[in-house]
Amino acid sequence: MGAPSVVSVEGDKPVIEYLLRKSAKENDWVSIEKICEENTHEIKSTDFSLWARSKFMLGKFADCYEVCYKSYANNKENVPLDICRFMLRSSLKLDDEEKIQFSHDIFHEFFPEDGELMRNLIQINYRNDNFHKCIEICDKILESDQENSSALKFRARSLTKIGQNQSDIRSAWSRLLSLENENLEAMNNIARTFISENKFDSASDTIFKILDSNPDYLPAKNSLSIYLRSLIYFEEDDSVVASEIRRIMDKFGDTILLTILSLILKSGKYDL
Repeated sequence: MGAPSVVSVEGDKPVIEYLLRKSAKENDWVSIEKICEENTHEIKSTDFSLWARSKFMLGKFADCYEVCYKSYANNKENVPLDICRFMLRSSLKLDDEEKIQFSHDIFHEFFPEDGELMRNLIQINYRNDNFHKCIEICDKILESDQENSSALKFRARSLTKIGQNQSDIRSAWSRLLSLENENLEAMNNIARTFISENKFDSASDTIFKILDSNPDYLPAKNSLSIYLRSLIYFEEDDSVVASEIRRIMDKFGDTILLTILSLILKSGKYDL
């Protein structure tokens, strides 16, 4: 759809408003962008949110950030929610740490309890290895929304990264799994906790369940290798190891044989 002609209505604010609302209703972001750029001094401060949205929807993230910043600079005492949101969204798309921090600070100043801010704070802190802070934010979200899957996931991921208490890690992933009973990431991390505690039966059962569901899920294949390596090192009864190797080969075929042989040789326990 072509952009409406706005040359003849320059300075006519009611017509500009009508064209903006009409274009917004039609999700015509190209027209909104054109109207705003050709009438920069005529559009209302509230229309900057539409302008920023149009830039974001068109993938012009640097321009979106600049529109948001201009809106903020024009009225630092009362920044609209959409401006805060699109400033942070565009800075994240640009992957500019300075802009991300500035956007976060503005957002937090005016809307400290906003759900989108909290979700982005989770990801920002996780990406920056601030796992304890990430858990703190997740816990705050879960106080009012116990089934928030994003908070449950990043809480479990952060506990996994910290890696201090396998039972707590397993509990966190199990909580997510109770909501998403086919979540392979949760199942795989639960299997890893069993391996860490040498609970080999539980570990193998969980890994087999994952690979039954998705034979190509690489993290579970990696867990299978870790499981085998741990079993070979810690199991004193060689017949148990041999039996498990046969069971794995029967289930997954000869393709797993080289992995098994490599693990056995690296263990140094057997003279082959």
